[in-house]
Amino acid sequence: MDRAAIAALIEHAGTDMAELRNVVEQLAIYAAGRQRVTVEDVQAVARGTALVNDWALTDAVGATSTREALAQLRLQLDQGRSPFQILGMLGWWVRERLPATRERQVPSAVESLLRADLDLKSSADPQIVLERFVVELCEGAAGAEAPDHLARRRGPSRRYVVAAVVALVRLICFIRRDL
Repeated sequence: MDRAAIAALIEHAGTDMAELRNVVEQLAIYAAGRQRVTVEDVQAVARGTALVNDWALTDAVGATSTREALAQLRLQLDQGRSPFQILGMLGWWVRERLPATRERQVPSAVESLLRADLDLKSSADPQIVLERFVVELCEGAAGAEAPDHLARRRGPSRRYVVAAVVALVRLICFIRRDL
């Protein structure tokens, strides 16, 4: 297998072992009788599916490239990635990466994350919820350098606090029921 074919295979399947095994099995059948599997073979087997970099979305958000981040979001949704998985990946980025680069943006990013999580769980349109969240993360960088007295926020709205408390109570009741 060519190095470029291996790179394309990894780029396509990412860390999804089931997808990786599936594509390798398809490649074995597709390239049967040949000594080498090429990048063209990988692209032929993966036809109809774009090669997706799992972390391209968080990379674009980190670079505050709204246009690229939205394009990567659409690509991941088109590939069938779960909106909750995407939100989880962006949540990881907010918790782990954002504080190191744009510390002042963390409170508003956490509030946006909470709002997106609640909106997804309340049957809102997942694409719109995630697009709004991605834009808020990218555009929030502009306000991240504001002076402290301008950067302060009131905190989450009463509606989101109430919804969060209700969700927490439901979770506690669910856990107690299973004990």
